[in-house]
Amino acid sequence: MIYGKDRLFKNITYKKDLNYFIDNNYLVPPISKEPDHVFDTSKLRTVAGDYSQSDIDNLVNNEAFVRAQVADALTRIGERKKVAWFCSNINHAEMVRTALVSYGEESVTIHSKLSDSESDNALFCFESTGCRHITFITMLSEGYDYPPIDCIILMRPTKSAALYVQTVGRGLRPSEGKSDCLILDYANVVSNLGTINEPVTEKRSKVDSEKPVIKVCKVCRTQNKLKETHCIACMTEFIAEVKVEKMTLVPDEVTLIGGKMLRKMEPKDVKFYDYKSKNGNNCRVIEYIPSGFDFMYKSNAIKEYFVENNMWAMNRYEFRIAQFDFANKNNQDLKEVWFEMDGKYPKIKQLVFVEAK
Repeated sequence: MIYGKDRLFKNITYKKDLNYFIDNNYLVPPISKEPDHVFDTSKLRTVAGDYSQSDIDNLVNNEAFVRAQVADALTRIGERKKVAWFCSNINHAEMVRTALVSYGEESVTIHSKLSDSESDNALFCFESTGCRHITFITMLSEGYDYPPIDCIILMRPTKSAALYVQTVGRGLRPSEGKSDCLILDYANVVSNLGTINEPVTEKRSKVDSEKPVIKVCKVCRTQNKLKETHCIACMTEFIAEVKVEKMTLVPDEVTLIGGKMLRKMEPKDVKFYDYKSKNGNNCRVIEYIPSGFDFMYKSNAIKEYFVENNMWAMNRYEFRIAQFDFANKNNQDLKEVWFEMDGKYPKIKQLVFVEAK
């Protein structure tokens, strides 16, 4: 409000944004994920620049859906030590806490209807005991300083970039043993406002509001900036979305993407085994067998070789195993293998996993 055309200051001379503080280790990086059971915010009305509170209240007043969200979150937070749940109203915060307790998780709630002593007791329990969950509405959004928080769960829809940044900021302070902060977005906050270190702050037109501000990794479901070429979490390379017909691999079925000729194969099986090359190198092999596999199509199987005495190759192999482990834990199947031909050898660019039927 103090700079711009016809204002005292015409422009900003110098600034440091969140990226500076993250890059220089004053804050830990946020890793935001797109989970299941996300609220549908498309029909919420806007009042004074943010969603109507009454519409939000009606949206979140669904105990069965909230319990499904809590159950989903508990499968994703892993060994996170301290988890803060950003809720929509007091009833919602209590509902989330009750669901957590029913799943065997110790949890406390803090809100404006608690007395000072009750609030102090809740914070003491969260900060000084084995309790790892706290549900809140706005009381922790500003000024609360407890660095061990390493997971923020967004369950309140908002159009306010300031509220979004302030809330997630509770989890960005460095702490011993903490390398990042996990953000689970059940309220389409990140989807609508972008990543926290580069949020959308200006008002967007109706047409612009329908354009994506992030892109989601199909492998690990991390929400990335649009400019990223690789997922910041699992390093999977992003490829352009294209419409292609279902096909088994034959030489003329290729797609030009980003100047590269990429092919898609839909595998029916994946095999893991050891192999010794002609040079005597011990290798790990992952073989992707196309759905049209038989004796005639055997040459169309794609193999990845990882030389055991090559550190880069083994790091890549461990990454592949981690992808399959993650898919197995989340009941996902490998649907597509995208690759390019490096000479006569296939070079895999992306694996696409989908929820198993």
